[in-house]
Amino acid sequence: MNSIKNRITFSMLLLIVLLLFCSSTGSYLISKNILINQYSNKMSISSEKYSEIVNGWLDKETIKFKDIVDNMYDNNIIDDNNKLTGYFKQKLKANPNISDLYMGFTNKTHIDGSGWIPPADFDPTKRDWYKNALSKNGVVYVPYYDLVTKKMVVSISTTVSKDGVLLGVVSEDIKMDSITNVIEKAKPIENSYGYLIDDRNNVLVHPYKDLKPEKDKLKSLYDFKGGKYKTITEKNGQIINMDDYDGINKYFSASKINASNWTVGFAVPKSEFTKDLHSLIVLNLIILIICIAAAIIFSRYIAIIISRPIDNIRYVISQIGKLNFNYNTDKLDSVINNQDELADIACDIQSLSKTLTSVVQTIKNSSYDILEYSNSILHALNESSTSIEEVSKTAGEMASDSVLQTVEANKGNEKLNDLSAEINNITSNANKFKQHFSNVKSINDTGILKIKSLNLKLNDNNKTVFEATRSINDLAEKSKSIVKIVDEIKSVSDQTNLLALNAAIEAARAGEAGKGFSVVAGEVRLLSEETKQSVSNISKVVNEIREEIEMVLKNVECVSKTNTEVNESMKKSNESFDIMKKSMDEMILTIDALVEKINEVDADKNSVVKSIENISFISQKSSEGSQELAASVEEQNNSIENINVSMQKLNGISEKLDDIVSKFKLSDNNKHIAT
Repeated sequence: MNSIKNRITFSMLLLIVLLLFCSSTGSYLISKNILINQYSNKMSISSEKYSEIVNGWLDKETIKFKDIVDNMYDNNIIDDNNKLTGYFKQKLKANPNISDLYMGFTNKTHIDGSGWIPPADFDPTKRDWYKNALSKNGVVYVPYYDLVTKKMVVSISTTVSKDGVLLGVVSEDIKMDSITNVIEKAKPIENSYGYLIDDRNNVLVHPYKDLKPEKDKLKSLYDFKGGKYKTITEKNGQIINMDDYDGINKYFSASKINASNWTVGFAVPKSEFTKDLHSLIVLNLIILIICIAAAIIFSRYIAIIISRPIDNIRYVISQIGKLNFNYNTDKLDSVINNQDELADIACDIQSLSKTLTSVVQTIKNSSYDILEYSNSILHALNESSTSIEEVSKTAGEMASDSVLQTVEANKGNEKLNDLSAEINNITSNANKFKQHFSNVKSINDTGILKIKSLNLKLNDNNKTVFEATRSINDLAEKSKSIVKIVDEIKSVSDQTNLLALNAAIEAARAGEAGKGFSVVAGEVRLLSEETKQSVSNISKVVNEIREEIEMVLKNVECVSKTNTEVNESMKKSNESFDIMKKSMDEMILTIDALVEKINEVDADKNSVVKSIENISFISQKSSEGSQELAASVEEQNNSIENINVSMQKLNGISEKLDDIVSKFKLSDNNKHIAT
């Protein structure tokens, strides 16, 4: 049962659960944000820390390298290959962290402190360390994977000049074991790993095998996984969240190394950021369970306190609904003593109960007297009704025969009147039908005249089209003559051009004496060319006119064909209208004959109706006396019967009222005994 107690308990429990859920969710999100910020700061600090370590290591090695270069200048051996070779060997022995010390000259020669002899086609100017040093004109760092030691090495290089003239590039290879080991072992947060990327996005340190060097070639971070990791180097100092090579979602942080513009950073699984939140979740669940249990107990107690007065009021109302006014008043009194809204309801129920008790008691006392009076009146009415029924029976038999005769006569009169009305309707409809056919005949005659007029106009239109066709054909023939004339002009122009050319040749042969004639021949030839061009344009226009004439001729032929088809259709329509006219004339004659026959039937009907009316009048007079007598007796009998029925109903109502009142259970001080 969905009781108030259950609803109150459920509502309070739901409210508490929602509040606890919102509180727990808020604390979880705040704690999560705090932890992520703490770990993010820790990652950023670690990245900056190891960036400073690498930067310090490079600075220290760079200082040593610059000391070597400065000694080369101080000892004035920068252009003495033999002394340089000995000097390089000495430095290699003094510093085991240097794997090689060498120099490439602009003349493509190369000296090496390790004793390595380059092949004949070796060109140091093509090497990365040489080209980078020239491009930056300072100290550069070029890392690579040494196939001999199987370890990472970085080349520190710089240019060497004398008297402002570039001699070459000196470079030393430094083992990176100390740095790579530090980064590989660095784990600022559990399950994290470090990585090192050079300024060309080549991977120097990374735990994933597919990013390890392939022979002496370093792997580019931009070529791995479609370049998804390039944001690591682009967004320096920011925390980036993405899925790593192993499919685990991780946070990445990175910092730039000032000396070399390399990037050092760390990757930490996202789960490490949130694992400390598990204990918070468990604690929140325990608190939630405890609060739910306390809420159930507390809400149940409150629900009982609230629902007890309602249960008492419900008990009283149910007793009143059962017509029992002798209920336990203590329950209602306990609710009234609370002096709240429910107490007001209890007071109203108590007042209603007293009022109903008084009313029921009064009805019960009166119902007994009504029942006795109605029984005596009913007995007297039964005796009167028996006598009146015998008189009514005799009068009814006398009047029934007269009434029957009158009814039959009236029915015959009504049938004839109905027949007369139908005949009149038929006559009216026939006249209307005739009028409609006359209108249709008139419209049909008008249509025939219109079709004949239209047929005459189409014939005139055909004549006009024929004349236009003949004119267009004449125009086409004349255009052909124009073409012939144009062709003749073109032929004359060609001959004139040829004669002008021959005249020019003869004038040239004549020499100085033929110069004037040569000018005239040139002008004639120019005029001939212009005439030829004009004739060509005229020919083009004439051809376009001929095409337009042919198009118009085709359209005129189509119009002529259409007019011919319309004439045929008009002839057939005229024939159809003639057939309709003949059929309408025949239909009008038939309708006239039908109206005449209907009028004859209507005349005979009037005499029959008059005879039936006389018979009905006589029958009606003869039955009036017996009907008046029967009606009077019947009216008196009906009145007695109505009174008898009413008294029987009153008696039944009194009995039912007594039964209903007897169901009320009144208190002892309200009971009344009728005498």
